[in-house]
Amino acid sequence: MMKSAELLPDLRAWFKGYIAEFDRHEPDVQRNFDLKENHSYRVVEEITAIARSERQAPEEVAVAEIAGLFHDVGRFEQYFRYRTFMDPLSADHGELGCRVLRERRPLAGLPPELEERVIAAVAAHNQRDIPAGLDPETLRLTMMLRDADKLDIWKVVLEYYRSASQDPTVKLGLSDAPRVSPKVFRDLLDHRTADKNDFRTVADFQLCQTSWVYDLNYPWSRRAARERGYLRQMAEFMAPLPEVRTIYSRAQAYLYAQ
Repeated sequence: MMKSAELLPDLRAWFKGYIAEFDRHEPDVQRNFDLKENHSYRVVEEITAIARSERQAPEEVAVAEIAGLFHDVGRFEQYFRYRTFMDPLSADHGELGCRVLRERRPLAGLPPELEERVIAAVAAHNQRDIPAGLDPETLRLTMMLRDADKLDIWKVVLEYYRSASQDPTVKLGLSDAPRVSPKVFRDLLDHRTADKNDFRTVADFQLCQTSWVYDLNYPWSRRAARERGYLRQMAEFMAPLPEVRTIYSRAQAYLYAQ
């Protein structure tokens, strides 16, 4: 059985080959596939930085890199089939990714326990809460993956807000109405991550992204969020609503108190 680091070149090649299997002649398909492919590579960079900051062994860092590479592998089938990245309107992209990993077995060269660890992290990376009962190694990998994913999603959405693009996939097809949904507001007020099924407006989505600071698990992640000024930059694009000011100020205070 090869070590995880030795498998990385083949896994990267498999990942690119899998994406190439889809018909990407339509410009919107190519654009959104590029968006998710590039996001995946940046999540690899984020998660390996987190793993190294935690002084993990080289083998554990390699497993983290593999999880980062494959965490959104379900997004390609999702967009190709449904033309949306909004899970409630299509399918859970974490579950789709797990199906790809189980059916196609790109991770078969890993020891079985590591293959299952990566699949479990992929399944949990986009859930509202981390599932109970994960073993310590899987829990650690899952927490690192969730942190890495959030750090790059902040980057992606900020680039979108600054651009003239009107691509509805980035804002999940949500309404631009200047309104915060009551259920979303109540959840965020309690320092809980809002349920994406309750999102109705871009303001809901933005506020939920702001509240991700409560779900950052590692010092490196929180420091990166502070140094990159993600919350401050997000505030520039949020509607001037009382609910927004309340949630934002609480999230900002929490992040800078860490």
